[in-house]
Amino acid sequence: MSGNDAGFTLLELLVAMVVLALLMTVLVAGSRLAGNMQAAVERRASALGDLALGLDQLRWRLGDALPVAPAAAGGRPAPLFVGDGDGFRFAAPRAGFERGWPLVAFEVRVVRGPGGSTLALKAAPLDPKAPDLDVLDDAQARPLMQVGAALAVAYLARPGARPGARPGAPGQRPTWRKDWDGRLGLPLAVRLAAPDAPAAFPTTLLPLGAEKSPLCASENQGGGSAACGS
Repeated sequence: MSGNDAGFTLLELLVAMVVLALLMTVLVAGSRLAGNMQAAVERRASALGDLALGLDQLRWRLGDALPVAPAAAGGRPAPLFVGDGDGFRFAAPRAGFERGWPLVAFEVRVVRGPGGSTLALKAAPLDPKAPDLDVLDDAQARPLMQVGAALAVAYLARPGARPGARPGAPGQRPTWRKDWDGRLGLPLAVRLAAPDAPAAFPTTLLPLGAEKSPLCASENQGGGSAACGS
């Protein structure tokens, strides 16, 4: 019996080993790819969950926002909502209380970084005798949620809104502003958006307290999208 008939040649054995090595490489790479994809999906799901939780907290707090401080012994009226393109400050009753004292001041601030933005939250109790949102200057910030894009804030104003002005004429539309003067009371809504990366963060409209506007309740209801600038 010849050597070829007796079994594998050395060359055939080497080829078989190379093929087996290639198959193992493909299997290992496929397993790693599947693991990476699963980890990416889990991270994305976790990020979306954190985002939804953060937005729910904002909606809840802003739903109780007050335009001015309610009367208190020795107190004075004070605007309780101010904002700019990077964030805003407002006040609302402490959890478990109806409208009125004790009030808590909040600050929501966009902190931009190389990987996107962090929405940071501050909170501090207001003094009934001297309600001032500046009490937040010394408060400790904590991250509320992280977004992989640069966020911008805007405020929906009533037609013709300016300090001391009467309501706008019928037919005029609300307008978006990049900052907010506390003397205007509350905006109709706050908008959080990522103008340069809309796919990374959906434009979010947050109606405010007693100023909640049906125009911004849903983009699917008549005229809501146009009125809210989306």
